[in-house]
Amino acid sequence: MVMIERDKKRFLKMFDACNNYNKEETSITMKENVINDTYSEFDETIENNSDFTESFTLTPAEIIGRSSDLMSLIIKMLPKSKDRKNIKATCRSFYHLCFSKNNIMPFFKFKDRKPIKKFFWSSVQKNSSKSIFEILGDTLVVSMASKHWSTLKFLENRKEMVTSNALYIKNLEIDTIDPVHMKYFEELNCFNSVECVTFDSENSMDAALNIFYSCPTLRPHTIKISSLNHKRTLDESGLFDIARMFPTSIKHVYFDCDFAELYWLDSFAYRIPAKHFETLHLNNLSFISLRSNPVFLRKLSNISKCFKKIEISFIILTTYKVVRNLINSLSIINVHRDTSLSFDVSIDLRKDNSEHFDPNTSETIPDNVSMDTINSSLLRVNKLHLKCDNRWVNLPSEYVSPFPVLVQKMKSLTTLELSVKALVSEESFKNTFRNLPNTLLNIKLLDCTNLKESSLELLAASCKNIYYLSLDGVKCTYISLKKIPIIFKNLKGFSVIYMTHYKNLEVVTSFLEVNKKTNYKISKWPELDFLQIIMKKPKNRDKMIFERIEKMTPRRCGRFLVECHCENYKINCEVLEIIIQKSTTCYETFTELFP
Repeated sequence: MVMIERDKKRFLKMFDACNNYNKEETSITMKENVINDTYSEFDETIENNSDFTESFTLTPAEIIGRSSDLMSLIIKMLPKSKDRKNIKATCRSFYHLCFSKNNIMPFFKFKDRKPIKKFFWSSVQKNSSKSIFEILGDTLVVSMASKHWSTLKFLENRKEMVTSNALYIKNLEIDTIDPVHMKYFEELNCFNSVECVTFDSENSMDAALNIFYSCPTLRPHTIKISSLNHKRTLDESGLFDIARMFPTSIKHVYFDCDFAELYWLDSFAYRIPAKHFETLHLNNLSFISLRSNPVFLRKLSNISKCFKKIEISFIILTTYKVVRNLINSLSIINVHRDTSLSFDVSIDLRKDNSEHFDPNTSETIPDNVSMDTINSSLLRVNKLHLKCDNRWVNLPSEYVSPFPVLVQKMKSLTTLELSVKALVSEESFKNTFRNLPNTLLNIKLLDCTNLKESSLELLAASCKNIYYLSLDGVKCTYISLKKIPIIFKNLKGFSVIYMTHYKNLEVVTSFLEVNKKTNYKISKWPELDFLQIIMKKPKNRDKMIFERIEKMTPRRCGRFLVECHCENYKINCEVLEIIIQKSTTCYETFTELFP
């Protein structure tokens, strides 16, 4: 205890040296000597004390290393990267921050499992004159419709808040900006890190036409359009200046709205060079409006020449007639011959007792569609999400799942999210796994209560290049963690949610090869870029074992994390989550595949 108090005093001395770094009365040489000498004393004490690693009390350096916010606060006091080297060795996490060119996102941002909450404009629509200029996560939310003098004063008061967080701002979400206030954005100059701009309402057209022109440093690669008023798209000369709305930096365009609000783009498509943009993304709302109006389909075909690739996401809610609904949805879309087309399909099976299954008609191919069209349409499906509700049981005895045949024809499928329960029978399950295309790279299996290693071996035999695998609802007695990397030779990331079982702790500790003999220290890391294990929160005695593993294991920033979630996490109880990863971006990559 005395040693810890002494360490704290030495660390505080070093912290004070950093804090007083900019005082004029202290020379640079003296400052560096104080910091280096203090650190040397601190580090020497840690290395020479043999009892240090046995203590369960965290040292000051470890406390600082675990607090990314505190580390960022310290680093902000030393804006020059060359000056940060003076305190680089306080701990490994601190070392990485000191050497970073910019002190930007917190190192442990990926620990926040919950997605950043989207700002809901409906909560402020009742008072349209209210100005909003807030930072939500890494998003700057803007709405300034009022021309009142108080708005400018409000913006000036927010200026310091925005400029101090300029490196954190990755997304800009705009409802409306009155042209009177556009000059404020010209002077702000804090959008160098913005990657995506979203226009959220029909009132944001003025901002869409002026924001990029007024802010030369705002050069995002993605633009999202949730709503725009097409009646206000023409300038005084009657021509639309497409360059002002789509600067040269834009590569990806997202339309998250009814296509009726966007068909005006067809009139100006001839002014955009062919394949000017990389990707156009259309969501389910856009697809519904396209499917209901042949005029919109023709306009999409004209617009498509401006993009190298078009990705369309849509959802099918049905009980039966999956084949008919899927083929009809895929076959209606036509794009320019030089533009590639892909689909992200979500099928949600919902049991409706009023609908009866007819083996002669329910899952038959539509008569008005040729086989060539069917094959070419299914070939464009890159992602498939197949889920079912809890009522998807007790199906008719004559029911035959169409999915073994469908997935066999999806030769370009790369990502599959599949509820095992949706396949109904074991025979259907095996046929589906046998017919999966070898192009499959990422797969998530849901409702895996009865899934066994033999099923995974069948999956690995069909798909030899699986990189990311996720299993939800697994029994630890059925599937061994140790065998997963053996079965899937090219696996990079693995996530598993275990059902409640008293052997969960034993399975995990055995996989990590930790026990009393190793002093609960991980000596051999799993050969995976990313590993996530989720289980019911163990008893306090077992929880202490995980805490000891975390304590005794040599830490790297974000490499080994243990966290308890008090809120429900897909299962109705408190859970323990363990993450092992090679870099802090692995979790983000995994959640993008399976949100």
